[in-house]
This record gives sequence, structure tokens and C-alpha cells, in this order.
Amino acid sequence: MRLRISLCVLAVCMAVGLVAAQSATRSIMVTVLGKDGVALRDLLPGDFIVQEDGQRREVQSATLSTEPMAVTLMIDMSRMGGVDLPLRDIRAGMTALAKAIYADNPESKVALMDFSGAAVTTVSLTSNGDELMKATNRLTTSQRAYGVMLEGLVDVAKDMAKVAIQRRAIVAVSFDAPESSRNQPRDVAMAVQKTGAAFWAVSIGQNTAPLRDVVLENLPPATGGMRLTALSPTGLEKMLTDIGTALTSQFVVTYKVPDGSSATVIQAGAKKGDKVLRASWMK
Repeated sequence: MRLRISLCVLAVCMAVGLVAAQSATRSIMVTVLGKDGVALRDLLPGDFIVQEDGQRREVQSATLSTEPMAVTLMIDMSRMGGVDLPLRDIRAGMTALAKAIYADNPESKVALMDFSGAAVTTVSLTSNGDELMKATNRLTTSQRAYGVMLEGLVDVAKDMAKVAIQRRAIVAVSFDAPESSRNQPRDVAMAVQKTGAAFWAVSIGQNTAPLRDVVLENLPPATGGMRLTALSPTGLEKMLTDIGTALTSQFVVTYKVPDGSSATVIQAGAKKGDKVLRASWMK
């Protein structure tokens, strides 16, 4: 079972349904990554390319978003291959990511979920950074030998739908534990996509959960996120730090549209960088 994704070189093409024309301009949210995977922040309007149904549009402005974010951090604390997890790397990485989000806008809200054995939200979406940091420092290896990421994603999607903040993201970290959710990948993908959240995934170790892997491979690029992988957890802190940089380097790209126009496919590209990610957010 695979989800359909349309990818372009230096652009991501997203079928967005019929976009009704409400004004002479539209705005989309775009992230541009360099060859090292780190988001670029020094971009100008002329660096972006936007097409609607194959027609080039004139970009009017491109500014770094300052809107608050709603971000849920998901982690599988199940034992990895029967051994304890790298707690220092996990805590340092989660802390760096959360601090980047709060520094971008203090009104942002961050939640923490542990999906080892059962999907448990240890901290609901909050602007209280101290509360989140305390919960992060209390993370410890679970005795459970399996995770329920798919189940957790459905729960997170339900919570995301309740918040007024429209700039949303989900970051999930998993290790080698098997997946025991009964949820089907297609249902999980649809639930997340309805929220408009960008899904970022960090996978450490070998793939031992085929159904989970379907979601991890297909959902990130379809939502403006990305999947990062590593065999060893030694690079976990840097990967989470890079995700924090990407989430806080989203550009609001505004472009002209003909009066009365509508679009079914919007393509976003860039003249610089190595990869373009387009979130579902749009005005």
C-alpha cells in the first residue's frame, strides 16, 4: 500500500483541490534546504518560483513566517534491540528542537507524546517551556518492546484539529521497536493531512515495522516535511536541531493571481538550495 506523492526537482507539487479565488494574491508556506540539509534563511522573493496548473505566477514577497506554531513531539521510548535508549541524545535533541520553536515565537505551543506500548501524551500543547523541558528530562527507557506510532498519529491529529493555530507540525522519533498499531497507513495519512500539519520523521536503526514504514516514507513529502534516517543514534541531536531550524525557516511566499482564477495544483520551487518543501498552509 503506497500513498501517491508528486515530487519535482527543486520543487514539490501538491494537489490541493480546487482553490477558490478570493483575492488578487495567494500565499503559501515554503522551506528551502541546502545540500547539507540545513534550511536557508537568506532568500529573496526573486529566489522563489510558483506555478499554478503549469502557469508561472509573479512572486510579490517572501518573508520568514512569524506566526506561532503548534508542534507535537512524538518519541518511541521502547527498548532498542533489548538495550537502553541513548537518553542523553534524546533529551538534548528534544530540548534543542523545543527551544528553537519557542524562540521563534513565545506564543507557540509544543506537546510531548511517548508511544512506547501505548500512545500517552505526557504534556499537552503548551507555551510553558519549563513544563515541557521537565517532561523531556524525565524521559526514560520503557520496558515495552513495541511502539504504536500509527495509533499515536491519529490521536495527535485529533488534538491538532482543536487548536486555533494554523501553522502546525508533527515530529516523530522511532528506533528499532516493532509497530503494534492496528491502524491502516491510509487512514493515518488522511487524518494527519486533514490537520495541515507538516510531518517530520526521524528513524534510527533498521526498519522492523513495514506498515509504519509506509507512513514514514510517504507522509513527510506529502505534507511539507521530511524523513531523516540513521543507523546509529549518535546523530540524533543534530537531526532534531536541523528540524528545528527548518520549522523556524518557513517562508510565506505571496504571489499574484489573475482575477477570478482558481487552481488545482500549486508548484513551489527555488533558484537556490537543494530541496523545496511546501506545507499545506495557504492563504
